[in-house]
Amino acid sequence: RCPDVSSAVPSMPQGVPGRHGSDLGPASVGGKSRSRGSRHCTRQSRAASKHRPPPTGLPPHNIAAEEAVLAALLLDPAAIDKCMIARLNPEDFFREQNGWAFQAALDCAEHGWAVTLTTVAHCLGLNGCLDAAGGEPYLAEMAGKYFTAIGVEAHIALVQKCARSRRTITAASQIAQMAYENADDRAAIESGLGLLGDLLSERATG
Repeated sequence: RCPDVSSAVPSMPQGVPGRHGSDLGPASVGGKSRSRGSRHCTRQSRAASKHRPPPTGLPPHNIAAEEAVLAALLLDPAAIDKCMIARLNPEDFFREQNGWAFQAALDCAEHGWAVTLTTVAHCLGLNGCLDAAGGEPYLAEMAGKYFTAIGVEAHIALVQKCARSRRTITAASQIAQMAYENADDRAAIESGLGLLGDLLSERATG
């Protein structure tokens, strides 16, 4: 069975009220100007629109950076060491198949094998993921699309940055859920601080 390295799409906690329109307040006589409350709500709406999720509704990710990292692993023997030094994990990949391929590359290194298209495909097969990941053609396609390992450090950083953002969104959702469900606000706050502390610790060591 393939390892579960998927990044769950964060969702709003149950019980969180949605938007049911805005109370913009009555317009002034003659419709020449809006009330102070109306202008304030309009400003709030504009500010909030800057922080809305992208139209796709998907959490932060960069598939091109993920594929560039995998291609670098197949092209440069030193790339796997750079990934390990940066503490890149299979769970950091948004596309599950890419996480499987990266785990296979780590397995190659653990066996003391060179990370090549053949060895990665072999480890994917051992993990039962070769066909689900797209097989050798997918690996060859990535190596051909990104025919250089230059910039792998930057691509690793992009993958990790998106992964941290997704984990932050998940933590925020969990904190909101605890706030709605917990009668003891102190317990919810302490649990929330624990989640945020984990994220800060990860950022400091990542």
